[in-house]
Formats: sequence, structure tokens, C-alpha cells
Amino acid sequence: MPLLNNLTQRSPRMLSGFDSDQWRGVAGSDRAARSSVRTAILFFALLIFAGCDPMPSKVTVHSERVSPDGRYVATAFDRDSGATTSWSPQVDLRPTGQAMDKYGNVFRGYGSPSIDVEWLSSSNLAVYFDTNCEVDLYSTKYYGITVELKHRK
Repeated sequence: MPLLNNLTQRSPRMLSGFDSDQWRGVAGSDRAARSSVRTAILFFALLIFAGCDPMPSKVTVHSERVSPDGRYVATAFDRDSGATTSWSPQVDLRPTGQAMDKYGNVFRGYGSPSIDVEWLSSSNLAVYFDTNCEVDLYSTKYYGITVELKHRK
């Protein structure tokens, strides 16, 4: 009988071959792994929500033109994200004095760095781009200004 009393007083963990210190070590390493994963997820979420671009693009401004009445600015630029993507020509149209957006709001293309703008009048803007450029975004009217697409001469 003393052997039976001795067994019933032990915890199930001790019967499985682990003593209590070994058991704590296994659980602790599990906790550490989960904590590392949580930290990594939190870090990348903060990067995304903070507006940090984990793979920044090189931006080259080709031209910036003020409308004839001085109220608006059109900026033609391209984004180059490196070896895995092609150029992205873009045009940002905004009121004078406002900062340029990160991405073009009236034109975005893919495949050629060639882009230019020309004011035809205070209410008409021409966007010049290469024929081998794919158009991803095109707004025909923005801030009441008519935007025309034209292939490069």
C-alpha cells in the first residue's frame, strides 16, 4: 500500500517522465516562440499603418507645370521600384501650394518612364505618354479640369 499512496500523490506531469522543472522549460520555450511571432506581426503592422513603405520607390519628376490661371499644378513623374517591376509614369494634379501626393491622381501607367504634361488652357490638361505604356488609371475630369491623353510625338 505505501507504493500506491506514493503514486497517487504525484502529479500527472511527473508520471509522464518530466519533472516539474523540465515541464516549465518546455512551456517557457513555447511562450517565447509565440512572443517572437507576435512581436514580428506587430512590427510589420506598425510599418503598414504608419505609412512606411517597406520597399520604397525611386521617384523622378519629369515636369511640373502651373496652370495658365495659376490655380493648379500638374506634376509628371515616374516611380521605379527596382528590378522586379517596371516604371510607372504618373501625373498628380493639385491646387497650387498643396504638396504632391505619393501616387498620381489623374494618370498612372506601367511600362515606360516617359511622361509629360502640358496645359492647353486653364481648364484643359494634356498628358503625353509612350505608346508602349499600359494605362492603369485615367481620370477624364479632376477639379473641373478636363484631362486628355495623348501619345508622345
